[in-house]
Amino acid sequence: MNLSENNSEEVLASLDAIFKEYDATFTSFVSLSSTNIIKSKNKILKHVRIIITDSLSDVILLKKTVGKDNAQYVQIINEIYKRVYDGVLLVYNHEFNFLNSVAHTKKVILATNFAPYVSLLSESSKNISSIDCEVKQKLNHSLDVIKQNSNDFYDFKAQIKNRSIGGVFRDFVFGDNKITLLNITENKIDDNSFDAFDAILEDNKDAIVRPNDEKLPSDGKESALDRYSNLK
Repeated sequence: MNLSENNSEEVLASLDAIFKEYDATFTSFVSLSSTNIIKSKNKILKHVRIIITDSLSDVILLKKTVGKDNAQYVQIINEIYKRVYDGVLLVYNHEFNFLNSVAHTKKVILATNFAPYVSLLSESSKNISSIDCEVKQKLNHSLDVIKQNSNDFYDFKAQIKNRSIGGVFRDFVFGDNKITLLNITENKIDDNSFDAFDAILEDNKDAIVRPNDEKLPSDGKESALDRYSNLK
């Protein structure tokens, strides 16, 4: 066995350990109720980023060892971004279903923000732009749909913010743009009450973004994760 083969085996073993550790935590998120998945949105998306950052040094070494066109390298990239796709859509689909399931208070509508999904998927799409991996098409399609929903919902929030009346609202519907999770079975949506969502808002009150200061999703040009296409 030559040095290159030794390096490759060590890298793959390291990546396998990273995947197993990541999957163990992610499985615990999948098992949560719909309300708690939404409540844990920031925590779950932070965990999704971990699979990118923790695997980066091994990905660099694997590319140097086997080459960027090697099937094993492409498969590893696919394994990483399949997990990113699953993680983003786990939370997005539950939040999407919640918004379409019942009427909501102005407070709930103004607290909802799709920009984190768009930001993470945009970074991921750019990261794998030069790599022909299996999940690429699904990820890019999801990005397009969620970005459109995010832009439409941003405009809707601006309208709601300027309304002087109270009450509840149900005049924004996403239509048929819901995306099916990849290799994840969604939990049944719980009966969500305003009181339940108030608890979610309280838990995430420091992260609440309003229409007048909500930043539009980044195009990823300044992303620290934007590295694969430039690896030598």
